[in-house]
Amino acid sequence: MLRSFQARLFMGFVLATSLLAAVFLGLAFRHARLLNQRQVEAQLLTEARLAAPPFAAALRAPNPKQALAKLADEAGRATQDRVTVIGADGWVLADSEVGPAGLPRLENHARRPELLAAAAAGWGSATRRSVSVNHDLLYVALALPAAPGAAPAYLRLAKPLSAVQDLLWSLKEVLLLSAGLGLALALLLSWLLARLVAAPLKGLAQAAGQMASGDLDLRLPLSGIEELKALQGSFARMALSLRESFGKLESERDLLGATFAGMREAVLALDGQGCITLLNPAAEALLGQGASALKGRHHLEALRNSDLIRLLERARASGQTASGEVLLTAPGRPEAVLSGQAAPLFGGGIVVVLTDITELKRLLRVRQEFTANVSHELKTPLTAILGFSETLLDGALKEPRLARSFVRKIQEQGRSLQALIADLLDLNKAETRGLGESLDPLEALAACREAAKRSAAKARGRKSRVAVEAPKGLKALAGRAALAACLGNLLDNAVKYSPAGSLIRLSASPIPGGWVRFEVADPGEAIPAEALPRLFERFYRVDASRSRATGGTGLGLALVKHLAEKMGGRVGVAARAGEGNRFWLDLPAA
Repeated sequence: MLRSFQARLFMGFVLATSLLAAVFLGLAFRHARLLNQRQVEAQLLTEARLAAPPFAAALRAPNPKQALAKLADEAGRATQDRVTVIGADGWVLADSEVGPAGLPRLENHARRPELLAAAAAGWGSATRRSVSVNHDLLYVALALPAAPGAAPAYLRLAKPLSAVQDLLWSLKEVLLLSAGLGLALALLLSWLLARLVAAPLKGLAQAAGQMASGDLDLRLPLSGIEELKALQGSFARMALSLRESFGKLESERDLLGATFAGMREAVLALDGQGCITLLNPAAEALLGQGASALKGRHHLEALRNSDLIRLLERARASGQTASGEVLLTAPGRPEAVLSGQAAPLFGGGIVVVLTDITELKRLLRVRQEFTANVSHELKTPLTAILGFSETLLDGALKEPRLARSFVRKIQEQGRSLQALIADLLDLNKAETRGLGESLDPLEALAACREAAKRSAAKARGRKSRVAVEAPKGLKALAGRAALAACLGNLLDNAVKYSPAGSLIRLSASPIPGGWVRFEVADPGEAIPAEALPRLFERFYRVDASRSRATGGTGLGLALVKHLAEKMGGRVGVAARAGEGNRFWLDLPAA
């Protein structure tokens, strides 16, 4: 198989030269064949005219068939041609190659082309295969003179075309020898020309191979052919331009790749058939599948999310950017809410950007609930304060005993507002600013005793008692003020919601996993099981009226939870009818 350009160029010259030689020889052979055929035709016509007088005289003899047969045999032997005499009606009267007995079997010749031409012009010729002798023959027919008023007969001479071919062979040998010498000379010149042109082109091909492999530092030897020299200069300039362009493209590719990989938003690209062609690491993490499992698959098969599929179809149908929320659910994974934007691309493709707004939705819901709860919590004491103050202004000030009662109630509601605002500030500080102190190894027993001491006054007011149980030497990693606030809130709740005269237990103990558990147990009414999951939410109360009556703000347990999480801990609660409630705070052991 020819692979090199020089070989192909040479073979092109060879094929072109061979084709020209073949055309030349074909035309020469055709012309020679026609020329020889005409020469043979002229020879046959001359022979026919020379032989015509005896045949015309024989036609007028008493026994013309016998005389004609004799003359045909003699003329055939003399000329080495087939001689035939045909009557005006087309039947053969004599034939040099068919005896008198075989003449009746011959066909009627009235419609033969050479006879029709002879009848019209005095002589005619034709070339065809003879049925009687089974050879290709050249026929020449001559009209014989006839008596006045009589139809003419015809003398026909025929020579095999093989004789014509024999005449051509001598000419063919000369033509073939001349063509062979010319072809050999043309091939030599073609080889030299192909080599001259291919040498610099080989250099350009090698340069193109270098460019394809990334080597753009080209050094091309200049050709002596001006056109190729210009082409080599263009190659060198193209290599320089490509080197600069590739450098820019690589920089842009690296920048885009780093940006694409570092995007927090999930990005997917689909082709015109809806198959995934591109996705970034954020999309892999969001969809829970790697790029190898998603690329090349149709989005209906790979995504299996009705919201996302509707978003894509909407963008494809409208031809414009479509946006909407996508609810993403998967077994074993939390539900996620995504904000999606799908934009159509040229060629029918689509690119979709998905932003996880689950946390934003949660914060918005929390803010709405917080606003509603704060408004509700503030409204109750403010309404009471306004009511009591209006009553005093309407005349209750004139009754000292009633006025004192109203002022005391206004004072209680003001303190409730003050406690609510203080808890809100503490909760905001825990959520936004952190602990504001370092985590240190703290003695669990000392922390429990300090918390019990601070709650002792409230406990005595309800004739209750706080008992402390903790082993010596047990330490937890915690912030001192944060731990005190957590234990204080848990003890205050236990004192408030336990019957008067109750024994409240505050204990600390090590538990498996490297934790220290602080636990507050009270004998109060067990919290319903359905309320336990929401107990540490802000403003959540099991019994709102009872909580407000005891001065609770609904923020204490939420504050405990946030402080515990800031210290790397956790909180929990358990309740059982007849046994009371147990609140615990787990902190890392020191």
